[in-house]
Amino acid sequence: MWNVKSEAGALRRVLVNDAATALDTTIPCLDDWEGFATMYAVTDKYRDQWYTLVKFLEEEGVKVYEVDTILKDVVEKATTEEKKDMIKRIWGKEPLRAPEPDELMWNHIQYGYPHIPYYDKKIDQVIFPHVSLASIYARDPSFMTPIGFVIGGFPRWEHRPAKVVKLIVDYYPEFRDNVKIVFDCSSETELGEKLEGGDDIVCDEETIAHGYGMMSNKLGTLAYINAMFERDVDGQIKQILAVKLPNENPALDIRSGIASAYLTFIHLDTTFNWVDKGKAVVMPYIHTSKLAKVLPERKMFLKVIEGKRADYLKMFLPVDRYPTIANVRSAGECDVYKRGKNGKPIKASHEDSFIDWLIKEGKLEKDEIITVAGDPSEYENEVLYVIRAWQAQQRSAPNIFQIRPGLIIAYERNVKTIENLRNHGIRVKELPSTYLDLFGGPHCMTCPLERDL
Repeated sequence: MWNVKSEAGALRRVLVNDAATALDTTIPCLDDWEGFATMYAVTDKYRDQWYTLVKFLEEEGVKVYEVDTILKDVVEKATTEEKKDMIKRIWGKEPLRAPEPDELMWNHIQYGYPHIPYYDKKIDQVIFPHVSLASIYARDPSFMTPIGFVIGGFPRWEHRPAKVVKLIVDYYPEFRDNVKIVFDCSSETELGEKLEGGDDIVCDEETIAHGYGMMSNKLGTLAYINAMFERDVDGQIKQILAVKLPNENPALDIRSGIASAYLTFIHLDTTFNWVDKGKAVVMPYIHTSKLAKVLPERKMFLKVIEGKRADYLKMFLPVDRYPTIANVRSAGECDVYKRGKNGKPIKASHEDSFIDWLIKEGKLEKDEIITVAGDPSEYENEVLYVIRAWQAQQRSAPNIFQIRPGLIIAYERNVKTIENLRNHGIRVKELPSTYLDLFGGPHCMTCPLERDL
């Protein structure tokens, strides 16, 4: 069975999600995120940049699987009974505007039914797909661990992406033979648990870090931790870390139009990623350290937030564009869970710094922490560094994707971060980012299926 033994190991197979049709047929409106209207007008440019990511992976010998391509193969080969099962899985027992088996197309499963909007003369109305939530983010609906595949839980998405992934696992022969689902948060939980793959970082075959905050919540993270220890029959996983991230409003719908700056700390992988064994790119201020001098204390970051909130209040602008001091102050702390009796997790310790725990355990070298936007000492003053690091983080500077130890994909626009990576001996394939980085980084867009240790 495929698995991911370490995100610092060589990549063998990866799942990606094109989903260009969803962008082509989305109507911009006043409550969209800033920048979305631009994306709607340049889908060809966006698509070209996305295909560059696939090209980078394939030229390094990585086997790339694409969801739309798999769905097309599965649906075209399906029997009538199999199509009935697919419709039931995606639309439910009492479907709202679902296709009949003889008209089912792969587009319907991924993009909704109808899969494109059209004008109905009989009722004199434009009809839109009931659900069109496909995304280029292949990692969030599902992710691979050292012991098997995990399906996420998404109350805000009505579980549709999870249903699509489960369908291809069951119906696509290569996945059916090699992918073992060890936890399905979308169907095994019922208390509002949220679990997304962007929060999951496999440090090595015995250690997993999982963030909780804006997207994965504490309930979902704990359910995941329980399931992993319970189903790890060989006792391979020794510890799972629950890493705290900023979370201003756990009920916030990310499509509500509040383009808040703190939304860029949406997942753990927007603040931390492995680039080689013992080496990682880190967003300072969200992560701090008493052991690594290169990571500044959080004080100046909080002062910048305090100053901007005060400016906004004076101008009668909404201050929720910036996080509160209290919310950021505890970011980067973590609870360490280890295996207890009967495979149940026990909280072994609470750590003030996720980074320091990694250093103390010998998993991260303190001199190999690669800070976003370069070395803080290179700047005229720390306020300038806070601003530059935050700007770079918003444009996905830490959200890199490692192909094999010491070789990564990163957005070309993050010049200072790339320079810092290369100074640490990391080779970088620079991905065009004029349009793509409005929607997340290379790590968000890739779901590894098989990685070496």
